[in-house]
Parts: sequence; structure tokens; C-alpha cells
Amino acid sequence: MLELPITYEDFDGNERTDTFFFHLSQTSITEIVMGVLGFDAPKEVDVEEILKAIVARGNAAEIISTFQNFIRKSVGMKSADGVRFVQDPDFVNGFMESNAYQELFMRLMQDDEFRDKFFLGILPAKLAEKAVQARNQPHQYSDRELLEMDEEQFRRVAGTDPMGMSKEHLLIAMRRKGALA
Repeated sequence: MLELPITYEDFDGNERTDTFFFHLSQTSITEIVMGVLGFDAPKEVDVEEILKAIVARGNAAEIISTFQNFIRKSVGMKSADGVRFVQDPDFVNGFMESNAYQELFMRLMQDDEFRDKFFLGILPAKLAEKAVQARNQPHQYSDRELLEMDEEQFRRVAGTDPMGMSKEHLLIAMRRKGALA
């Protein structure tokens, strides 16, 4: 759960800072993933992959809609005893109609570092931990990606010495060489 103070100007022209809570349940994440990726959605949900997928499609309306959906499904109130995360429709709608929402939305669109922290912060703890671990792992290229990249990029990924290459990279190097012949 992310506790986030947001400074904004209310509709009376007063600057104010209010603290809001954001949390995505596994169910909400699955709904968003299915909405973006359809039935092809992976069983292991990765918020970063969802965002990359919509950005790659280049549809600005879809990007905006997905960000709005993440915010709408994650804003709520933590119960006094800390047991429940309450997402009362009146509260959610009130937030979405406020300048606090406008400030949050624009910051998510413009600040990459804040966006990363926000999305990690709203994930359930176990999913956030997996996301951090995945970030720290080197990118695992598919065979297709390795076959299609140019020679310079392939050498950066696989290395230049066949004796130092992984078995997978060596097999791809042989397939690449065969394709060039």
C-alpha cells in the first residue's frame, strides 16, 4: 500500500496537501491485465509489461485510459484497524473529480522515477518484490529477438568468444551464421 501526500490547489484557489492511499488487489490487477492484453494475458501478472505493451501499441487514448484505470482501481481509504482497504464509490469518484487526481495523473505522465515508485508502491508486497527481482535480472531475450537483432547488438548480448557464450547463445549464433550463408 502506498501512502501519498499530494499538494494541489482546490477549486477555491487554496493550496492544500492531503494524504491519499493507493493499493491494487490481485483481482484488480487481473482485471486491468485482461482488459489490456485479453485472454493472452500471462498467469504471472507484470504491471511493467502491461505498460510496455500499451506504450508499444502507440495508442495515446489507451495509455491515458489505462493510467486512469490504475488510479481509479487503486485509490481508497485504509480502515482505522488496518484490516480493510475501503474503496467507497463516492470517495473514488470524489478523488477522480479533484485537482489532487489531476496532479497525480500529470506527475505519472511526466516523471518516470515517480511513476516507477508509484506502480511498485501500489502492488501487493509479494508482487512488488517479484517486480524488483525481475528488474535486477538481465533481460532474457527470446530466440526470435536474438535472431532478428543486428550483429553488433547480438555480440553485446551474447559475447564475442564462442567459448564464453552460453549454450543457448551459441546455438543462436550458429543459426544466425547459417541464415547469413
